[in-house]
Order: sequence, then structure tokens, then C-alpha cells
Amino acid sequence: ERGLSAGDGYSLVWTAAMIRRVGALSMCFLATGLGFFGLSYSAGQLSANIYTSSALLSAIDIIGYAAALLSDSLGRKTLQSLCFGVAACCLVLCSIVGSGGWRVLAFALVGRLCLGICFT
Repeated sequence: ERGLSAGDGYSLVWTAAMIRRVGALSMCFLATGLGFFGLSYSAGQLSANIYTSSALLSAIDIIGYAAALLSDSLGRKTLQSLCFGVAACCLVLCSIVGSGGWRVLAFALVGRLCLGICFT
């Protein structure tokens, strides 16, 4: 049986710093996915008309994907960190405000915009 040496790449991949980075990336991806698709599943509770909510969420997705093009000029890490923070605040406010009003729909749309930027 062959032992692992420094030339195998094993020691480069499985360092403590790399494991922390992979863990943080996994947690961010899980949080983004849950927030993004959670808003899709709760479209019926965002406003009185589920079709209006779905159309607005779809439109904001297109805007979010286009806004992600700004990431090169603003810096990817800065933009993604900012969008994660804004999305978190908006989704917390969605749970505080309650369902069915224009405020919850506005917070949901801003949160979805930021999550779309984070996904892209």
C-alpha cells in the first residue's frame, strides 16, 4: 500500500483552512437556496393574488441576474456579502410584518433580488 506524500495533493486539499472554507460555502449555498425557493413556495401568502406574486418574483429574478453583472465593478465578495446581509434583514422583516400586505411583498421582492444576485 502506498502512503500519502506531499506530492499527492491530499495535504493541499484537506487542510483546516480549506475545510473551513468548504463548510462556509456549503452553509451559504444552503441558506441561499432555502431563502430563494422558500419565497417561491410562499408566493400565495405574499399577496392576495398568487399570480401577481409569482409574476413579480419572476420579474425580480431577471433583474437580479442582470444586476449580478455589476459584481465585477463592485467586487464579488463585497457585493455578495452586502446582498446576503440585505436579504437576511428583508426575510426577517417578512416574518415580522405578517402575510398579505404590500410591505411583506416589498420586503420579499428586495430579499429575492439580493438572493438572486448571490446565486449568480
